[in-house]
Amino acid sequence: MYTTYEGGVYIIKADTKEIIKNFSKSGNVYYAVYSNNGDKLVVAYTREPTEKEQNKGIRLNFIVDIHETVKFEKTKTLRLSIPNDPDGELFGSNIFETYRFNSFNCAFSQDDNYLTAGSMGKNIAVYSFELKKFAPVYKGHSGRVMFVVFSDDGNYMASTSKDETVKLWDIKGGNTIITLKGHSGNVNSASFSPDSKYLASASNDETVKIWDVKTSALVHTLKGFDSEVISVKFSPDGKYLAAGCEDKVLVWKTEDILKID
Repeated sequence: MYTTYEGGVYIIKADTKEIIKNFSKSGNVYYAVYSNNGDKLVVAYTREPTEKEQNKGIRLNFIVDIHETVKFEKTKTLRLSIPNDPDGELFGSNIFETYRFNSFNCAFSQDDNYLTAGSMGKNIAVYSFELKKFAPVYKGHSGRVMFVVFSDDGNYMASTSKDETVKLWDIKGGNTIITLKGHSGNVNSASFSPDSKYLASASNDETVKIWDVKTSALVHTLKGFDSEVISVKFSPDGKYLAAGCEDKVLVWKTEDILKID
C-alpha cells in the first residue's frame, strides 16, 4: 500500500507491483494504516466543505474512512467538521463526537479494539470498536499532538507533541502515567519495543531518546543526525532500532544501546 498527499491511496501486489485497488479521496490524505489482523484499513484525509456546510460556518472536514479489506468495502465513516471560528465548537456527525482535533496519524491497539488519532490540536481521541463509541478525550499536552502509538502489551499509549514532551497514558483509565521531558524541540514520533519495556522518541532536536517505560528513566540519547528526526521504529523482533531524518536513516542494534531480554 502507498498513499500520496494529493489524495491517492493504492493497494498493490508485492510481487508484480500491480495496483489492485484504488481508494483515492477527494482531499489530502494524511495517514493510512491496516489493523493488526489485517481485516480493516483506515484512511484519514481532509475534504473541503460543501456550500451548505460553508453557510453553517464550517471551513474543513476531517474524515476517517474504515474499510473491510476482505471485500475492500467501506463500512464506517467518522467525520469531524472544523468551524471557521477557532474557538467554536466542532460539528460532529455519524458516530464522531465533538472533539477539537485534526489527525496526523492513526493507530490500532494490539487487539484491534481501539483506534486512536493524533491531532493538530492538543487532545487525543480513542474510538472503541467494541463499544462503538469514543472514550473520554485524552487531555494534557500544551502543544499540538504529533504522533500516537500503543504498546504491544496493551497497557500503554504514548503521545508526542510540539510541547517537547512525550506522555504515557493508561489506556483503560485514560489517565496520564508520566510525562517524559528531555527533548529541546518538537517530538515527532515514538515507538515501543516489542516487549513494551522501552520507548524511543524522535525529535527536532536531532536526537532519538530511549526511555525505560516502568521507571520513566532516560536510558540513552542517540545522536548522529544533521537535521530534524522525523520517525523512529523498533523492528518486530526487537533487535534493531531505525530512525530517519530528511536525508538519511540510521539503524542501531538494540543490544548495543540497551538490554532487552
